[in-house]
Amino acid sequence: MNKSKPSDLKKETIFSIVLLVILSALAYLPMIYKFGYYFDDWNLIWAGYTQGAQKLVEIYSIDRPFVGYMFSGLYRIFGDSALPWNLSGYVVRLAGGLGLFWMLRMIWPKQRLETLAIALLFLIYPGYLRQPNAIQYQNHLINYALAIFSIAFTVKSILAEKHWQKNLFTGLAALFGLLSFLIMEYMIGLEGLRLLVIWYLTPRIENEKVAQRVSRVFKRWIPYALIIIGFLYWRAVIFKSSRPATDLDGMLQWYIQAPGYQLSRVAIELFKDFIETAFMGWVVPFYQFTVHVRLREFILSAGLAALGALILGIYFFWTKLQNIDSAPGDTEKSHWDLPAIWIGGLSMLAASLPIIFSDRNAYFSSSLDRYTMPAAIGGCMLLVGLISRFVSKKAFPWVIIVLVGVALTTHYHNNIYFADYWKYQREMWWQMSWRAPQLEEGTVLMADLPGGFPIEEDYEVWGPAGLVYYPDSPELKISSEVLNSSTAQRVIVGEGSERSMRTIDVKRDFENTLLLSFPNIKSCLHVIDSSKPALSDQEPPLIQLIAPYSHIDRIDTEAAPRELPQSIFGQEPEHEWCYYYQKASLAAQKQDWEEAARLGDEAIALDYRPLDYSEWMPVLEGYVHTDRMDDSETRSLLAIIQEAPLFKDKICLELSNSDYDPLVKDFLNENLCN
Repeated sequence: MNKSKPSDLKKETIFSIVLLVILSALAYLPMIYKFGYYFDDWNLIWAGYTQGAQKLVEIYSIDRPFVGYMFSGLYRIFGDSALPWNLSGYVVRLAGGLGLFWMLRMIWPKQRLETLAIALLFLIYPGYLRQPNAIQYQNHLINYALAIFSIAFTVKSILAEKHWQKNLFTGLAALFGLLSFLIMEYMIGLEGLRLLVIWYLTPRIENEKVAQRVSRVFKRWIPYALIIIGFLYWRAVIFKSSRPATDLDGMLQWYIQAPGYQLSRVAIELFKDFIETAFMGWVVPFYQFTVHVRLREFILSAGLAALGALILGIYFFWTKLQNIDSAPGDTEKSHWDLPAIWIGGLSMLAASLPIIFSDRNAYFSSSLDRYTMPAAIGGCMLLVGLISRFVSKKAFPWVIIVLVGVALTTHYHNNIYFADYWKYQREMWWQMSWRAPQLEEGTVLMADLPGGFPIEEDYEVWGPAGLVYYPDSPELKISSEVLNSSTAQRVIVGEGSERSMRTIDVKRDFENTLLLSFPNIKSCLHVIDSSKPALSDQEPPLIQLIAPYSHIDRIDTEAAPRELPQSIFGQEPEHEWCYYYQKASLAAQKQDWEEAARLGDEAIALDYRPLDYSEWMPVLEGYVHTDRMDDSETRSLLAIIQEAPLFKDKICLELSNSDYDPLVKDFLNENLCN
């Protein structure tokens, strides 16, 4: 086979970089403008918006002070809009992928296709799906990129011929490594990859003993070892974390008290995370997204995957035409794939060890999938090494194309999920602003989004609520709690609770609870009024259980309407049915029956209709109180409610024990319940 010309190899490198950019863009950019704020984003945005960038330094001072300075600087640049944060997240992740590509090409310069495959699979790795959550996880993405470039600079320093170049790149490697540790201490596990790479690039001299080679490797690793020792001394002795999850002394106590149990747990979790990261990351998320997906969405995702496969296939075809062949013979092939397998496998174990030591491990059903990323570098090396070793040369490109298709499909559905998640959060707070002009100080909000969009932490509610109702207050005027069986009991008993969340004090008096619910994806936001039995028949059981403890009087109905910060919540949605429902509910609470009836007439005239029949109730009350009991609109609403027997029976069952106005109660008893 003819050797490739240097000019062809340069072209191939450029085409490879372009390919990495295009395929990563297909994975992460199509819906990026639809992403917003999620999970831990809210406490950061609330702190920055209400108290300025300096507050971000304070809230991270308890465990990772360098992260606070980093977020403070980024907030000054990107501000409150989610789009710049997400674009930055994509750029940083792309930079990490390109850094890995550079490092691999230095280690295995002849393995053109394989090194590209490793970098590409890492860049669009489908086991990490928090890319749209790019505000909170900006520090993780920066951390990964710094660690990758740190190891790449180590490789460059080893390969450099001039002494000053070796010193320069060693210094850069040490600096980037230190910055990586300061952002996230668990990234120290990637030192295993650095050591393995140094070992591989330190070839054995003829008749050299193993101990002599170990000595040469250790000498090359000394600068990084000194950085690690200095960092660990600072982390363990000088700086004391006040957060249990990052308290090193507390972790060590676990192992002192139960060494056998803890070491067994570490071994088991290491094995599980190894399998999950290297192999299951390509299967489990793909299955979870596609098993119940709608046909239209599956076709669109398949089309995107086909486009990516076509682009990658063209690249492989071009490299074949140009004789850019990375493995001309089995002997040379074995010189690359076996090291890739053992370096990849061992580096995975090293990268996962600090995470598992701190009692964390990877899951594909929560934000803990972020713990796959440090090991994913080695996982992709291992996977491509195994494919290269056991799959024929002709089949190799097809296997990579299939994996890329799986990744693109997974990311497409993940992007839909996060776009929908933001849609419901955004709608909740716009509808809340229509329904509740102001909330009294001390209100405890408990909210429930439609199924599949969980509220995992309390700040996912008090963060946006504070931005809506008390945007100028540096203290929390409204608190919240996650809705579950345990907190539901506290609401019923009327207990209080408090906690400090990264220097933010959260105090709750469950006597002041107000429930918010989206019964399903077709409903509007329901602000639960304990005095009325008009709960949707789609309400979750927990909402139904504690509905009698929801205090609608926490809403100040006479306050001026709220103006949401559009930099965060976007432009106000169009005034369709949910707008009229919220305004009619507010009018009913104020007993402004003329307004409630007028809003109902206007909505009907515009042909707006609810898909949840319980949302007709404030309009029906307005009709009854304005002496329109025999109007066609009123009779039509009664007929509609009759079509929902579960809702009708629920109203009638609870009507006698409710605080409904006697006029409405008598009307419903006579015309609906009989």
